[in-house]
Amino acid sequence: MRPCGRQGPAGGRYYASTAARDSDPEILPEGYPPTSFDAEEAVALVASVFREVEGEHWDGRFYPLPTREDVRAYCRHNFIPPERAEEAEVPLWLTKRGVLVRARKR
Repeated sequence: MRPCGRQGPAGGRYYASTAARDSDPEILPEGYPPTSFDAEEAVALVASVFREVEGEHWDGRFYPLPTREDVRAYCRHNFIPPERAEEAEVPLWLTKRGVLVRARKR
């Protein structure tokens, strides 16, 4: 991100999107561990490089897992303990939270 802020043209745009740590509360109520770029800090991080910054947050049940095997695969892919797949009700609609950050260099 910093090279874009330094080297990008005046008026150049920067977009970033990331998930929130509290996504998927139906299957991971304790939340995901922090990363270097989470929705909770994304707008502030981008604002440290760009002046014109806008964050558009989302929070909704957007992602269906219709079968137990789909829930198992989701857990494997996202490093969620496998027993969570067995405990979840199916079909499972996951709440996804995050932010789309738009910025422009002056």
